Amino acid sequence: MTSDLVKKVKDAWDIVDEIKRHVTLTKKGQNFVGLCPFHSEKSPSFYVSPMKKIFHCFGCGENGDVISFVMKHEQLSFKEVMVEKANELGLPHQFNVSSSPESQLDHIREFLQMLQLKYSKWLEASTDAKAYCQKRKLTNQSIQTFGIGYSPSHQIQKQWLVDNQLNVSGAKSGLFHDDAYPLFTDRLMFPIHNARGILVGFSGRTIGDAKAKYINSSESPFFSKKKLLYGMHLAKKQAAKVNRIIVVEGHLDVIAMHEHGFFESVAVMGTALTPYHANAISKYCAN
Repeated sequence: MTSDLVKKVKDAWDIVDEIKRHVTLTKKGQNFVGLCPFHSEKSPSFYVSPMKKIFHCFGCGENGDVISFVMKHEQLSFKEVMVEKANELGLPHQFNVSSSPESQLDHIREFLQMLQLKYSKWLEASTDAKAYCQKRKLTNQSIQTFGIGYSPSHQIQKQWLVDNQLNVSGAKSGLFHDDAYPLFTDRLMFPIHNARGILVGFSGRTIGDAKAKYINSSESPFFSKKKLLYGMHLAKKQAAKVNRIIVVEGHLDVIAMHEHGFFESVAVMGTALTPYHANAISKYCAN
């Protein structure tokens, strides 16, 4: 059934139209050519064949069909791409989680969602964390809108991980070591979503005396600071409406801007503004 669904999706999905949403393509004979979105280059070596329904970069070697392009470019699993497109096309589907690498990514995403809910409950239970939120003038509405939470002591987190038999998921997420020791402790936790609104990691802001004011989830195939803009999933609709995006420095700056009605605000993830960021912004507005 899945193979039939894949064929139907690929037949109905125009690879050129999809890639044109992310890459400037120029017609060259029967194909289209542009600058590769997967590596930095000055001369175009990225080709798209509408007849074969494939793409290929002669510079870095990336290649595949429209499904694999979206998976690689948007950092999505096979299941996520298929479910989203099948729903868009009105095609019935029955996807079950298996042991494939793609479904393992789904397991990690499910773990991140569970962890976000737990961070929220730990915030509600922490007098110090709630006092810090009040000090930073974070409203209850903002805490809910942005899903802010709190990471307690390593003993509490480790016990939760062990009690729920989540050691393996924790380690694969990059948020816990193999011994269930957490990456984040005594920090205000900001969930990080990609532009599609999918939770991909966290950023933790110390509420104590830790030397590092902010630390982020470990770099991985689904979490890359140079490609992510904090708040983009919330800002993109307003950005397209007013034709601008306001880029600020940090998470709390974004939240303050939203509280004052500037819903088109985003922030970089503790790094410089990159070409990936600029390309992401250009999808929604020109300014």
